[in-house]
Amino acid sequence: MYSYHEVEAIKTNLEWIVNQAALSHSSPSRADQKALIDLLELIQFYEILLDLINEFGTAVIDPHISEGLAVTETLIARVKNSAKAM
Repeated sequence: MYSYHEVEAIKTNLEWIVNQAALSHSSPSRADQKALIDLLELIQFYEILLDLINEFGTAVIDPHISEGLAVTETLIARVKNSAKAM
């Protein structure tokens, strides 16, 4: 089960990815723009999730949400590893 702080850390890492992408591309391609929009929507979802956790506790994190959090963590790890390689 994920805690409030773990979800918050995931959201912060997604924000870092968006910021890095925005800094590295002066004119992103359509695909990059779409990916950034998708990441921003995911960040909004995590903001709502944090509000729900704050109000109702971690019981709002069902197995599907937990699976999504794990997939997001994998994505973040891959992006950070790729950034380190550059």
